[in-house]
Amino acid sequence: MDESKQNILREIVGELDCDNDCYYNVKTNEMIAIPNDSLLLEDEEFKEIFRADLKKVHQSKVGFIKIEPLESFESFKILEQFVE
Repeated sequence: MDESKQNILREIVGELDCDNDCYYNVKTNEMIAIPNDSLLLEDEEFKEIFRADLKKVHQSKVGFIKIEPLESFESFKILEQFVE
């Protein structure tokens, strides 16, 4: 894996750790992080700040894929395998 993809991966992991939703465009290698939906629904200021990113992601659904964080049981399974 080349260094630019490793940097994108690190950035995605960091954003997921902060409970942000991450979208990645495979064709352009663009990553967009947006606070999760519950924050956007509660705070109009957040919605306004991220309006352009939300529009970009929703208009090109074919281009962007949403990267979901691991469920807690999945993370635990990985840790178990690491210990073994």
